[in-house]
Amino acid sequence: MRITVIWPEAVVGSTYWCAGRLPVYMAGFAGAAVLDAATPLCVADWLIDLALGWVAATWGGRLEMTAVGAGATACMLAGLWSSPHGAVEFSTAAWNRVAAIAVLWAIVYVSRSRSAAGEGQKPAHSLLAICSVCKRIRGKADDWYTVEAYVGRQFETRFTHTYCPLCAEQAYAQVQRATSGE
Repeated sequence: MRITVIWPEAVVGSTYWCAGRLPVYMAGFAGAAVLDAATPLCVADWLIDLALGWVAATWGGRLEMTAVGAGATACMLAGLWSSPHGAVEFSTAAWNRVAAIAVLWAIVYVSRSRSAAGEGQKPAHSLLAICSVCKRIRGKADDWYTVEAYVGRQFETRFTHTYCPLCAEQAYAQVQRATSGE
């Protein structure tokens, strides 16, 4: 019997399958908890939690990154109190964990920002409503824009006007006819 875990990607609006990574996360968090309980306070066992956060940020969706980041943070904080004390000062171990948590959330933030930037890209196969007569393009709120205004607004692009070779030839011929007919 095969069990498939579905992790809903609510932020993006699609369903994301993380069945392959969920056992890794569970084993990693369990291993970090056992290691925390068995080793002195300042051993860098929080690196396991940081590595799990990196895996989620590299291959996971936005919701997965956040969930694993929250789990890793909880595991690091729980390990601070469950580890045997005495090898180093508690404040040193606490600052190590705070630094690891800050690095973890910086990784999640950068990765979420990069994925959000990628979501802003429009697919090339979408339909665009354009007027058959004036060639204006309909926007999302039923507003109509010139091609230059629409493309400039959607893609942060400015236009410069020129002639293609065919139009340049036609315009030159038209100017020649106008000046020779006078």
